[in-house]
Amino acid sequence: RLPIYAVLAYALSVVDMSLILGPSNPPTLSVLALRWFTAPDIRMYFPAAAAALLQLAIVLGSILLWRSGETIIAHVGRRWIARGARRTRLVPLTWIAAATVAGLAGLGLASLVDLAVWSVADGWPFPQLLPKHWSAYTWSRQFSMVAWPLETTLIVAVLASGLALLLVLGCLENEQRSGRAATWRALWLLYVPLLVPQIAFLFGAQVLLTVVHLEGSLIAVIWAQLLFVLPYVFLCLAEPWRALDVRYAR
Repeated sequence: RLPIYAVLAYALSVVDMSLILGPSNPPTLSVLALRWFTAPDIRMYFPAAAAALLQLAIVLGSILLWRSGETIIAHVGRRWIARGARRTRLVPLTWIAAATVAGLAGLGLASLVDLAVWSVADGWPFPQLLPKHWSAYTWSRQFSMVAWPLETTLIVAVLASGLALLLVLGCLENEQRSGRAATWRALWLLYVPLLVPQIAFLFGAQVLLTVVHLEGSLIAVIWAQLLFVLPYVFLCLAEPWRALDVRYAR
């Protein structure tokens, strides 16, 4: 259930996609909270904090609603499975679902191709299918501006991913040697960043970093990234590591 809950939390509280694809007036709740948090007037922190808590309540309520629906469907599904019907009216729905997923994947791929074409287009008048001229001028002109952000991004990505990998491997190896698996309380604590809206706790983390004089530093950015990278790495490696036969290490 955890991946579903993480997707619910992300979909209901995402900020970046809402800024690009969502309405500007009125904005989504997460964008409105972000505006209040970044407002120059410090008094806007109070409604921003309230909006963040409301966002958290919406996510938790949605998870509870999903869990309730799952319980109801499981109760009804047991009877359906017990009847042993092999061909049902649900078969066409599976084809529709598969076609929808394939269409969304194709749409995402087409969007990436469109961005790549726009980056080398030099004049693309309507209604021509392809650009009138092609040029790498945009890449050459902007490369000097993005070189430093690109370098910083790579450093943060490598360090955060490397630290997460070391921590997860150490945890799983200790699990195997001691014979004691992590408790469900520890796992829920690990997965909190995936289940709680980012807008609900990142600004609190910013206040903490300000208090310890680390705001705006590279260490702070790596730590913030590690909050989200660590549970994803653990989620990917935990089951394969536990399923590995220890005799292979001998």
